[in-house]
Amino acid sequence: MTYSISSPRIAVLDIGKTNLKLLVASDDGWSLETHTIVNVPVTQGPYLAYDLVGLEQWFLDNLAVASQRHAIGAVIVAAHGCGAVLVDGDTPVLPMMDYDAVSPPAIDEAYARIAPAYDEVFCGTGGAMRLGKQLLWQESACPVEFARAKTYLTTAQFFALRLGGRAASEISQLAAQSHIWDLMHHRPSSLMRKRGWSHLLPERIPAGAVLGTVSESVARRTGLAQSTEILCGVHDSNANLFRYKAAGMADASILSTGTWMIGFQRGLSLDKLDRARDGSQYRCRWGACTLDTDRERPRI
Repeated sequence: MTYSISSPRIAVLDIGKTNLKLLVASDDGWSLETHTIVNVPVTQGPYLAYDLVGLEQWFLDNLAVASQRHAIGAVIVAAHGCGAVLVDGDTPVLPMMDYDAVSPPAIDEAYARIAPAYDEVFCGTGGAMRLGKQLLWQESACPVEFARAKTYLTTAQFFALRLGGRAASEISQLAAQSHIWDLMHHRPSSLMRKRGWSHLLPERIPAGAVLGTVSESVARRTGLAQSTEILCGVHDSNANLFRYKAAGMADASILSTGTWMIGFQRGLSLDKLDRARDGSQYRCRWGACTLDTDRERPRI
């Protein structure tokens, strides 16, 4: 099922490392209204974390404002690729880790021994940016809470669930420098399989697929019609890449800017990547398995 609303207005929640934004856009991509706030992490708790409750409240508050001025027919979340949430039902069992969290030396050493090979995931092991390392840290530090988790949702799909959609995975979020996805074989990474974490990943759904409509409580809170569709969601820079492909510029090299500058070149062979260089890490695109191949067509 793909985006099929009659209203041309789409609300976009953009979850960046530095800023959070709510945009209302037309179906041809023009931004009609923007709200923004600085993304401030939570410093209390087992590790540096996102303020999921505060983020959700801010989003709903501003959706309520925007819905008074626009007939919004769908909501989609775009997010950076270094965050995910362990969930039981639709409730987090642990905070969503901020990738600036400083991992204990014991976790660094343990992860260096078990991290998937570069030619499987095409990115190094640095810091807490890898979801695989975050999972090891969470399992080691909080085993009781970790054991309660039924699903592991990347950021965009977590918020789609909170709005009223069903649990889903999406390729551009799964494979964005995460260490949890085997790009060449289109399956959970060797790390996920060996650690027994693969079952936490729900069914893979295209970024533009409809996961449901907003819940009754969200509709009451925001003034959105309960028929408002929730789209699966996407990795932010890959969405930018897809915009150029959709405009007939598939062969262009793209620099996507934000907290990071991400370079994309769709025609580059994977064996040309230099593991010693930073910047060769975003290896997937919206609706497909890798940035460099066309084995799967984008589905939106």
